[in-house]
Amino acid sequence: MRTSLWPVFLAITAGFVPLAMAHDVIELGRTNTGQLGLHIEPHYDLTASTITGVTGFARPGPAFESMQLPDPTDPGEGLLPIDAASLIRARVVALDNLIILDPDTLLPFEVGSTIFLGKRFFRFEPIWQIPTGGIGAEGVATLIFEDQSGIHSDSQALAVTFHAVPMPGAAGVLALGGLVACRRRR
Repeated sequence: MRTSLWPVFLAITAGFVPLAMAHDVIELGRTNTGQLGLHIEPHYDLTASTITGVTGFARPGPAFESMQLPDPTDPGEGLLPIDAASLIRARVVALDNLIILDPDTLLPFEVGSTIFLGKRFFRFEPIWQIPTGGIGAEGVATLIFEDQSGIHSDSQALAVTFHAVPMPGAAGVLALGGLVACRRRR
């Protein structure tokens, strides 16, 4: 009896799609007290870089984006949109095995530098890079968000964590090879 391995292959590869890539936004808003805050995932996944001139694990996004409307279903911090006159920037406090690159110039934002994000409605998508280490390597950026206009108070220092992961489906291909090898031995 001949059986197909395609259903097994699809089931295996589907399980390795990085879930953090589904929500590629770090959303910025304000609290009821006027302090800047973020909706952020526990970590984001980076796969092997396909960007010319950028080595290691890298990709564009997650993007920094201003909150458009309050989310009534949000059980989290209950953030609200920032004021229309706000001028928001992110200050890089620390980088641990992580580089934040300007998407236009590919120049890095160094510790102590600021990333101008914009007024009330903005979206800025830097390139995040873990330059060293293999699968499983971790990179962390610590950022403080500031309002240059002084309307909102600064955010707390927030850590954005990244993990180096295999390309989606790469582990599935290896598993399929193992299944084929086992089948040949029979």
